[in-house]
Amino acid sequence: HNSHVNIVTGMGWVRGTFWAALWTVWFIEMLRSRRRFSSSGHLRAAGLCLVLIAAEVMFLVNAVFNEVAEGPHSAVVMWSIFGFGSFLALSRPASVQIPRMVERVG
Repeated sequence: HNSHVNIVTGMGWVRGTFWAALWTVWFIEMLRSRRRFSSSGHLRAAGLCLVLIAAEVMFLVNAVFNEVAEGPHSAVVMWSIFGFGSFLALSRPASVQIPRMVERVG
């Protein structure tokens, strides 16, 4: 058994489709946020988006082999990463002004 099969069998195909759509939308929004942060010069936030994406990929791939999503010890971490990523995706980077290193004279 694995978490994805348990979710589909426990909740049905309709809710299983919502489960897949939830993760698809989350990953798309995280990739958009990463692009937005990197284009505005917020490289730490862009890197954090990549770390959160990698962590969720790790949990979802592990869920194929184990019942990870059902156990509280790993589900807390998985949903915390999901929530933090959602918060990061909803935040907007402030405008970045790069200071001039050399001022023009004259």
